[in-house]
Amino acid sequence: MLTIMNNKKGVALVSTLFFLIIVTMLATGAIMLSTVQMKVASSMSRWERGLSEAEGGINYAIPLLQEAHFGNSIPSQYCTALASVAPCVVWPNIHPLVSELQTEVESKDLENLRIAAAPAPSLSQNFDISIDIDVVGTTMGSGGGAEASWAYHGNQYSSSMLKAFRVKSVATVAGGTSRTAVCQIVWLRAIM
Repeated sequence: MLTIMNNKKGVALVSTLFFLIIVTMLATGAIMLSTVQMKVASSMSRWERGLSEAEGGINYAIPLLQEAHFGNSIPSQYCTALASVAPCVVWPNIHPLVSELQTEVESKDLENLRIAAAPAPSLSQNFDISIDIDVVGTTMGSGGGAEASWAYHGNQYSSSMLKAFRVKSVATVAGGTSRTAVCQIVWLRAIM
C-alpha cells in the first residue's frame, strides 16, 4: 500500500514539473515575441521619421534651386547649411554651388547642403540631413497657341528652357542607425 501511495505522489510531482516547464516555455516565448515586436515597431517608427525628414530636405532645397536658377544667387538663410568651404555670398558674386548647377556636371562631393542635428537634440531636431543637388539635363520646349503671349513671336522666340535637378536627401535619425534616402526630380522653367 505504501508503494502505491509513493508512486502516486511521484507521478503527481513529475506531472507538476512538466506543467511548470511548459508554462515557463510559453512565458519565455511570449516575452521574446513581445520584445521582437517592440524592436520592429521602433525600427518602423525611426524609418518613417527618417522618410519624413528626407522629404522635408527636398522641400527645403527647392527654393534654393529657384534662386540659383533664376537669380544666380544663394539666399542668406542657406548659409549655415552649405557644405562647401566657400563663403556664402549673394548676387552679383557667384557661389560655387551656382556655377556647379549651371555647368551641368554631376558633383562628386555627394553633399551640397547639410542640416545637422542640434548638440542636445529636441523632439523637433533629432535628425541629420545630407542633401545632394545635381543637374540631370536641360531641354528647350517650344511655345504654342495655348501660350498666347509667347505665340505672338513665333516658335523662334517662344521657347522655354526646362531644367531638371535631381535632389537626393538622406536623413539619419537619432536613436538608431536608420537612414532613409529620397530622390526627386525638380523641373524649373525659364521663359526666354
